[in-house]
Amino acid sequence: MKNVFFLAIVTLVVFASCEKRINVNGDHKNRHQMILGKKWIIVSKEVNGGPASMKDCEKDNYYVFEDNGTGRWEEGANNCFATGSGGNGGGGNDTTSNQKEGEPTPTYTGFTWSMTGDGFAIYMKNFGVPNYNPEWSIESMDYTTLDVRSVEKANGMIYVYNIRLKAL
Repeated sequence: MKNVFFLAIVTLVVFASCEKRINVNGDHKNRHQMILGKKWIIVSKEVNGGPASMKDCEKDNYYVFEDNGTGRWEEGANNCFATGSGGNGGGGNDTTSNQKEGEPTPTYTGFTWSMTGDGFAIYMKNFGVPNYNPEWSIESMDYTTLDVRSVEKANGMIYVYNIRLKAL
């Protein structure tokens, strides 16, 4: 009986250690490398606990995080700037608010980014326009899914965004 109990304990320990290597939700050291070299598309978004709508032209956009600390919010085939939707209120190769007729349509919104050393947060700076600096708290992350939370204050209101991204 002792041998069966001992074997059961050893089996659980082996499976638990294997799971730990696969499940990077608990291994925060790899998060910086995991976010690089992928295109991250938003698959769902909530604001203050309810579903949040996205513009049709944003649904095929994706984030790219480069190792050098630069990033892009890439326009997909349905370009928000080409439709006059303005994307995120400015942006696209830094700004479209001053875009002159005949200039090429921007294809991305640039920003710089960093991740905390503990892998719990992503900070973006000058997201398309100066001084727009979104911060993402990483709720969960693995090689294909990234769940983040962002809190923003606008017009005296606080908005809590829960965003799920998928690696393409």
